[in-house]
Amino acid sequence: MTARRDWRRHKAHGGATMAALSRLYGGPRRREGLRRDLLPAPEQFYAERLKLLPGRGPWRSASCCFHADKTPSLRVNVETGAFRCFGCGAKGRDVVAFTEKVHDVGFVDAARLLGAWGTL
Repeated sequence: MTARRDWRRHKAHGGATMAALSRLYGGPRRREGLRRDLLPAPEQFYAERLKLLPGRGPWRSASCCFHADKTPSLRVNVETGAFRCFGCGAKGRDVVAFTEKVHDVGFVDAARLLGAWGTL
């Protein structure tokens, strides 16, 4: 909002104080969103939920939890959180996407489950 409009509102309300104006118009709004700093570390997150096979580098193998799997077809990047199953085609970019698929929920609900949705 421009300063001129603020002044007009101020004059229209009989010279009300800014505190009164903020109460009248709802005050400052809080923005909510994904707080990436609150996301769990991908290596720890996947270690708790999957039986990761030991390996070198960022990509590790595990049995896929999205379909019946006898051989490890799920590949997980323990640095970024990305995952891909070569058996069923499930894939995602981070631990939020993994939580979305496992619990069959939307993005916001998955972020809330991980404790990473809050005031910015």
